[in-house]
Amino acid sequence: MQPSTRSRRSLVVQLFNPSRFTKQKPTDSREPLHLRHQHRLEAAGFEMETISAYGFPWNPFRRSHYTYQGLDLLRALRVILTRRSAALVCAHMESALFVVLLKKVFGFSPPVVIWEVPWSPGWRFREMVAKLAIPRADGAVVFGSNQIELLQNAYGKDLRIFFIPFYVDVDFFKPMETHQRDVPTVFSCGMDAGRDFDVLLRATAGLDLQVKIKAGEPIACDPARHPNVSILRGFLPDEEFRQLYADASIIVVSTKETVNAGGVTSLLEALAMGKPVIVSDNPALRDYLPPADAGIVVPIGDDKALRAAILDLASNPAKAAAMGRKAREFAVERFSARNHYTAMADMFKAVIANAKARPAPRTQ
Repeated sequence: MQPSTRSRRSLVVQLFNPSRFTKQKPTDSREPLHLRHQHRLEAAGFEMETISAYGFPWNPFRRSHYTYQGLDLLRALRVILTRRSAALVCAHMESALFVVLLKKVFGFSPPVVIWEVPWSPGWRFREMVAKLAIPRADGAVVFGSNQIELLQNAYGKDLRIFFIPFYVDVDFFKPMETHQRDVPTVFSCGMDAGRDFDVLLRATAGLDLQVKIKAGEPIACDPARHPNVSILRGFLPDEEFRQLYADASIIVVSTKETVNAGGVTSLLEALAMGKPVIVSDNPALRDYLPPADAGIVVPIGDDKALRAAILDLASNPAKAAAMGRKAREFAVERFSARNHYTAMADMFKAVIANAKARPAPRTQ
């Protein structure tokens, strides 16, 4: 009789905060990014199980902001009581909170890793959760290496922190035929508060080109001053969104100085599409910035440098095309799913090995 999958593989239980950005259950044929390519982890010897948050009324926060929805006590108890043989629990910070608080009470030995530590300065709720959860976790994952020192200064040098580069689906985001052939088009998109669309508006004022901005929040844009600017709101089907990249001549990722790697998704998608990219020199993005032949990096908030870079690429289509080809090569080489999940599997193995080397907790 063949041994079961669970006995042959190390079980990793995943707990994510429900969100329209990181759906726990796909609503179409394409899975959400954090659940794609998990076969790579299975090939590395892991059995992946995602346990979704309970609905209302079992989870009283289910109708609240997605951050609060992760505070699912019933789900945490389910994990603690029924997944005691798991090798590891990987969870968003709020989803991990009750598990790490109750581990010793119930003698739960699997290590807990907090996935993608969020920084929300001034948000007292999240700061409180971080102070409770992060020091009790067995590891924390960040998408920007700039966060390592910040975490260690806040929670101690002994905190195990793993930098795992974000990735882009290079098979979906790839060079495509454009539908735009007349006027050069600059495209910029972003849903987070760290984007700086104002600097893009200043940089493109009066230029003979189209500007398309897809934003999550309203943007103050005077049509009389910026007649060449179109503001897009809301979510689009994946294929329509990808076509916006394909139709653009230049992609601009303009950000403020942030702690989180804001803009990384747009940056990697644009690079993978083979587009010339202009990106702000944000310290949180330093791990992802393209080399000089694959993109242009400009100082944060410098509309004059951004304007010069846009004009340079718009007036030199051959240079822009060559830069786009290098951008695609850079994305495939550095930020493919293979690289991301290899780093993820290595992190799992390191945390599991460290947990096995220490005594198991006792029930109080």
